[in-house]
Amino acid sequence: MPTQAVNLYTSDVTIAAGGTYTTDSREFDVSDVDTVAIQIRATGDNAASAGKVQAKIVARVNDVYSTEIFDIVEVNLNGTAQVVSPPFLLNVRGVMSLKVTEIVNTDATYGVSGVNVVIGKTII
Repeated sequence: MPTQAVNLYTSDVTIAAGGTYTTDSREFDVSDVDTVAIQIRATGDNAASAGKVQAKIVARVNDVYSTEIFDIVEVNLNGTAQVVSPPFLLNVRGVMSLKVTEIVNTDATYGVSGVNVVIGKTII
């Protein structure tokens, strides 16, 4: 059973305090599986960094991505420690592909860096 896991952004993202990163990630094909695991990781820029980093995910069923959010994955900041969310399992039966459309830093005081979303699947 081959497993595939990738960072949805080719380079980690940096987001200012209270900012939103609005560049779409690459597309990830999920047409060959029913479930995927998604994690988000981030590092606060200050020892007092707090709040959440949230990635908004959209799905494509046919030729066009939905304009509504399919799901949100998030992680709680903890100072300058790198934090990684537990894996979120998404049912993607009938979905062609997923991508991230924006990432939000809810910490209004400090920025975050090293942000990326990892998605994985096992083909049975």
